[in-house]
Amino acid sequence: MALLFNKPDFKMKKIMRGMWAFLMLTLLLGCGETPAPIVLESNPETNDSDASGVVTLTKTQFELGKMKTDTLTDYRFPNTIWATGMVEVPVKDHVRVSAYAGGYVKEIGLVPAQRVRKGAVLFTLENPEFVTMQQDFLEAKEQLNYLLSEYERLKTLAGENIAAQKNYLKAESEYRVTLTRMEGLKKRLALLHIDPDRIDAQNMVSSIAVVAPVSGYVTKVRAMRGMFLNPSDVAVEMVDPSHLHLSLNVFEKDIMKVKKGQPIRFKIPDSGTTTYSAEVFLIGKEVDEKNRTIEVHGHLEESLDNLPLVPGMFVEAEIIADEKTAKALPESAVIDVDGESYILVLKNKSEEGFGFVQKKITTGRRDNGMIEVQNASALPENAQILVEGAFNLIGGE
Repeated sequence: MALLFNKPDFKMKKIMRGMWAFLMLTLLLGCGETPAPIVLESNPETNDSDASGVVTLTKTQFELGKMKTDTLTDYRFPNTIWATGMVEVPVKDHVRVSAYAGGYVKEIGLVPAQRVRKGAVLFTLENPEFVTMQQDFLEAKEQLNYLLSEYERLKTLAGENIAAQKNYLKAESEYRVTLTRMEGLKKRLALLHIDPDRIDAQNMVSSIAVVAPVSGYVTKVRAMRGMFLNPSDVAVEMVDPSHLHLSLNVFEKDIMKVKKGQPIRFKIPDSGTTTYSAEVFLIGKEVDEKNRTIEVHGHLEESLDNLPLVPGMFVEAEIIADEKTAKALPESAVIDVDGESYILVLKNKSEEGFGFVQKKITTGRRDNGMIEVQNASALPENAQILVEGAFNLIGGE
C-alpha cells in the first residue's frame, strides 16, 4: 500500500496522520480486501489559504468511510443575549396550609414531593370544641324557630294595637340576634368543612379534615400526629407548578435589545444538553444596583408534563433578539488544526474516485451544530464540500 507525497509541510504532516488512521479503518472494514491507496499529490500552485496537496479517494474508500458531500447552506444565525436565572412560580402559587380552628393532629400521611389534588385530605384535626360548635349551632337553629314564630305573632298583634310595641321590638331583637349567631356558626362550620345542613343531634363529628386548596406538590410538612396545631401554625407548604416561568437576570447593556415575545432557549447546567423553549412576556423596570441587571420573565412554551423542571432550578438562557442569514456548514465539515479551520472541497470526480483539496476558512458564529463561513465568497460557486468524514482525513495531534 503506497502513500505518495512531495515536500510535506507541517500542516501536511497533520493530514498524513489522519490518512494513516483512515487507511487502517478501511482495511478493517474491507474484511481483508486491500483498497486502492489514498494519494496525496503536490499542488504548488495553491494560494496561502489552501493546503499543498490533493486527497484522492476511491469510491470504495469513500463509501466505507461513510463520507458525504454537500454545498454551503443559508442558515439563520440568531443574535442572542446571554442570561442566567431561576425556574420559579408566581407568589400566588406558593401555598401555606393551616386550620381555621385549633386541634390535635389525628391523621397525617404526607411526604415532601407528594402530588395532591385540590380537595384531597391533607390531615385531620380533633378537638371537643368542634362538637361544642355544632351543639351551639343546633341550639341556635331550634331557638330561632321559636323566636321567629313569637316575632311574627307579636308583629301581628302590634299592628292591631293589641300587644305593646315594646314586646314586639324585644321579640324582633331576640330573633335577629339569634339569626346572626346561627349564621355565624354556620359559616364557621363551613370553613371547617362540616356541612351545617347534614348535622343533627345524632350526627355530630369531633374531627375535621383539612383539604388541599390547590392541586400541586407538597414541599414541607411541619405537622405531626399528636401535636396541637394552633390556627396560626403552618402545617403544610405546597406549590402549584402549573404556572412555571423563568426569572432571568439580563445586564443593563443588553436590556434595550429585549422585547416582549422574543424566543428564549434555556438549559439546566450539568444536566445534559437538552434545551427548552420559552418566550419573553415581562421586562422589569428596576435595575439591581449590585449586579447591574434587570429581571426578565419568560413563559414556558412546552406542556408542564413534558418538562422535568422544579422551582428553584438554576438555568442558563439565550434570548434571541433577531436573526441574520449567512453561509454555513455543519460542524462535522470543519476541522480545527493549530487554531485554524479547514474544509475539504471536491476538486474532481471520476469513475476511479474523488479528489479533494484542503481549503482554509474563516469561521464566525456557531449555532445548533452549524458554523458560519465568513469567507464563503472565496470558495468556488456551488462547491461540493466533504461534510461527513473530514475528520478521518484531517487530524490534530
